[in-house]
Amino acid sequence: MATQKGMSDYTLTLDGVNAQSINAPGDFIHVQSVSVQGLAIQIAADDGRSITRYQGQGNRLLYSRLTVTAGAACTVTIQAGYGYATDSRASIQGPVTADVAPAVKNVPLADVSVPNTTQELLEAATGNRLELIVGVPSTAPNGVRIGDLTVAAGKGTLVEPGQIVTFASSDAVYAFNEGSAGAINVNLTSLRSS
Repeated sequence: MATQKGMSDYTLTLDGVNAQSINAPGDFIHVQSVSVQGLAIQIAADDGRSITRYQGQGNRLLYSRLTVTAGAACTVTIQAGYGYATDSRASIQGPVTADVAPAVKNVPLADVSVPNTTQELLEAATGNRLELIVGVPSTAPNGVRIGDLTVAAGKGTLVEPGQIVTFASSDAVYAFNEGSAGAINVNLTSLRSS
């Protein structure tokens, strides 16, 4: 017998006391909607132990019948069957007014040599910089710490040899070499809006 595929919506009107059943086999459930915001729904597979899910949540489990209850009267829509549904709880409250514009200039900067136990400026504050790409060559004896003027040994983001990290900031960016095996040449590209 071929594996069944697909999911179907089942809308139940629950009274807050009695359970209702969905007689359909499947391997995934998803609580699509609940008419009472924030209300927990209890779902049991084949008379097994109940699991609690909220609107937007799902679970993978094998079943031939689902039993659904809630602590208050509501209408709930459950997707059930063979397949998968994504979590839909994420939402934005209010208007989004800031556009995220891509960089229009990719400015390659000269490598900055950072001697042992020394802090060096990688790029001064740049108002139109969206991100600074910082790379440490894979041949470097150690990484460097990245941050603002207060970056120091054990303080700041550690960029290891062979690693490339992007910093989304228009502030001045500094590097600190906490190693003792020689200077580190830091590779840089400044992504700018103009």
